[in-house]
Amino acid sequence: MQDNPGHQQTAPRLLLIYPATHKLGWVKYFQLPSLSLQQVAAVTPPHWEVTLVDESQDIIPCCRQFDLVGITAMTHQATRAYEIADKLRSEGVPVIMGGMHPTVMPEEALAHADAVVVGEAETVMAKLLDDFLGGTLAKVYRAPIPQDDKLFAPWARREILEGKRYLTTQTVQASRGCPYDCSFCTVTQYFGNRFRYRDAADILAEIRSFPRKLVIFLDDNFLGDPEKARPILEGMAELGIRWGSQTSLRFA
Repeated sequence: MQDNPGHQQTAPRLLLIYPATHKLGWVKYFQLPSLSLQQVAAVTPPHWEVTLVDESQDIIPCCRQFDLVGITAMTHQATRAYEIADKLRSEGVPVIMGGMHPTVMPEEALAHADAVVVGEAETVMAKLLDDFLGGTLAKVYRAPIPQDDKLFAPWARREILEGKRYLTTQTVQASRGCPYDCSFCTVTQYFGNRFRYRDAADILAEIRSFPRKLVIFLDDNFLGDPEKARPILEGMAELGIRWGSQTSLRFA
């Protein structure tokens, strides 16, 4: 654990940052929060204190009060993510990076971070944090590419969004992966060559925990496997849920 002068704490502190690519006006209240960072927070061991900063809404706080900073980045966020990472590391704050861009370009990201997560962070985050506390942080943590059709994803930690305003925080991911391996897409290469679905009962239980009857699925292709999607759809119909998602026209 990093020794931060003047800061007394009983638990290690992790700051997760979602970089903003440009300033938003009132439109920022119609954005969706980062589900991936909420999932990372959910698999972070409970002895860690986790804070999430969405730069479209928040000012990045003084990071010396945190032991470790994690930054996610899609390609359009990479330049800003590297700016943040470089500044924090110049101040002596360790930085880890993950997300789609560091996954595809880990060597590039390593020029700006102490460690990079390649692929799905849920499977490697506990080891990464243990290594960090033990002083044995590796340069790259590479999640295995899944080979089955089951997805085990944690329920998002929505309470860490307290104080932020979004279109909705009721977002869910039901599936990952894709068998089509399109040349322009990274999904198959890093998330598996088949549609992997969470158990329908688990998804519906999470949806029942929501205070409102609106759900946004953040899947790449929610209806990619209609047979696996059917029990989710039937369950939502019984609950009277309004929902939205993206999917391909193949489902028709």
